[in-house]
Amino acid sequence: MQIYSITQLLSDAGIAPPALRVLNPNYENYSVLLIQPQGEIEADASGVRNADQELARNQYLAFLVALEVNNARNSRAAVTL
Repeated sequence: MQIYSITQLLSDAGIAPPALRVLNPNYENYSVLLIQPQGEIEADASGVRNADQELARNQYLAFLVALEVNNARNSRAAVTL
């Protein structure tokens, strides 16, 4: 497995890396939204995905609603697993 610098990959694509306040070592509190969807994993030559597409869609839609609500509360990051 090769590990790449995301900063270099973005730079190669002509994109500046985002300034993520959650990575600044300071005393400020922040909130992060996290989702790890429930479900069975299936994989084939076309990719890896949740076997229950409806379940996955509903979980991500709920996450997007939470993200929109929490965005007004200054959430600093959203993470999907």
